[in-house]
Amino acid sequence: MEQVRALEKTISGWYANAPHLPVNARKWLANNVWWLAVVGIVLSAFAILSIIGILVVALGLSAFVATSVYSAPYAGAVVGATWLVSLIGLVGLVITVALLAMAVGPLKAKAKKGWTILFVIALISLAVQVVGDLVTFNLAGILVAVLWTGIGAYFLFEIRDEFGVQKVAAKAKVPKKA
Repeated sequence: MEQVRALEKTISGWYANAPHLPVNARKWLANNVWWLAVVGIVLSAFAILSIIGILVVALGLSAFVATSVYSAPYAGAVVGATWLVSLIGLVGLVITVALLAMAVGPLKAKAKKGWTILFVIALISLAVQVVGDLVTFNLAGILVAVLWTGIGAYFLFEIRDEFGVQKVAAKAKVPKKA
């Protein structure tokens, strides 16, 4: 967890000089991020069910393609890589949804824990995407993943102060009375 805090501090330095959203927009986003998370949970649950269904159908099709007389010699490797990337993505999505569900309460209370969970979700999502793109040698996909994670992190760090980050820092700087 200490590495996450160190990374958070480093990234907050990167975004310190970035143009900021208006105060009203930051407050609105911070106040409403909890129900946006609930919408994300519901949509992701449907995605998980859809992916499982697609994987079940694809299992039958991949068995057919791999044994077909028309298949290329490398068809097994392509099918295996596709399955690996799909399973990595599915596991990453399940972990993300579980963490997002854990974040709803703290986000509603505007606790730092909720914001930290969203930050960890962003890191996990980036890692899953990069691993999937490396397995399939999709270098453009890695660039897209980094770009979208950067955009999401911008909004995340814009609302960071609303979750008690400055208040904690201000309390730490107050000298104790002798």
